[in-house]
Amino acid sequence: MQIQKLRPNNFDLLRILAALQVAVMHGAHHLQVPLPVWLSKFLDLFPGVPIFFVISGFLISASYEKIQDVRTYSLNRALRIFPALWVCLAVSIATAIFFGGINFLQWKVVPWIFAQLSFLQFYNPDFLRSYGTGVLNGSLWTIAVELEFYVLLPMLYFLFRSLKSKIIPWILLFILFLSIAIFISQLTLTHDQYYLMEVTLFPHLYMFLMGIIFQRLKSYQSNLISDKGVLWLSAYLLFCYFVPEFDLKVFISRILLAFTTVSLAYTKPALSQKILRDQDISYGTYIYHMVFVNIFVALSLTGRSEFLFAMIALTLLISAASWIWVEKPALKRKRETIRTGF
Repeated sequence: MQIQKLRPNNFDLLRILAALQVAVMHGAHHLQVPLPVWLSKFLDLFPGVPIFFVISGFLISASYEKIQDVRTYSLNRALRIFPALWVCLAVSIATAIFFGGINFLQWKVVPWIFAQLSFLQFYNPDFLRSYGTGVLNGSLWTIAVELEFYVLLPMLYFLFRSLKSKIIPWILLFILFLSIAIFISQLTLTHDQYYLMEVTLFPHLYMFLMGIIFQRLKSYQSNLISDKGVLWLSAYLLFCYFVPEFDLKVFISRILLAFTTVSLAYTKPALSQKILRDQDISYGTYIYHMVFVNIFVALSLTGRSEFLFAMIALTLLISAASWIWVEKPALKRKRETIRTGF
């Protein structure tokens, strides 16, 4: 596979837009700032988390195919996720102490710290319930799901290695997990059951698999995808706005969103580089926005749009700092990468 063909692309730009969607929606909800109806409906059409999963499947599978070494792959994934996450954890604890008076000098903190430092970031004990929104960083449940994807990917490549077909097993697996996601969506679950199901890969893996399939099909070379972003975006919006509701509409819309995401990544693919100059603040935006939401809630800075704007501005500022002083130095330690310059 020619990895250089993957670049240039707009994935960095799409990721920061997806992270901002999550930050704005969370901020508006918790800060009690009503968004204009048109804006709220528009943002609902571009959910950040599914977009992240598609992009992740595309890029991580390409990275693994280049490396073909589980140890190097695991190190690279750890360097991408954990340094910034651990610094964010330290900042979260400091702000919870300063703005919420939370006592972290107690035994129940120990399992929570272990969970945050490893792969159980969705765990939120009772002693944190009195601060801010009641969850120190509710967005981090997706980190656990992403880590599950990372563990599963080499296993799947190992299983499919001896098969003659390079794409059919992935398509069949996608169909299987799409069916599982549809089945799960139709279950009647309690709040706790639903929460536990959401932090597993089962409802989400089909989106990650779509990214892998697009990558393995070399969609960036396809006339169906390359430079067709506006067409796919138009088709997606027309489907969402004008097709009446039916049982499977959400899942079909997610599939169309995956096509739209990858196609936009390879439509005017130099756009991201021109705007961002290889500065990727999407991860920082995602992991830090709830830190500021909690501070604002703790200070009762809610109900006004300027508080939402301030929260977003502070998030972008600390995200830039995280990229410059934490993430970028960590990424330079990667042994192999598909990102130019890292």
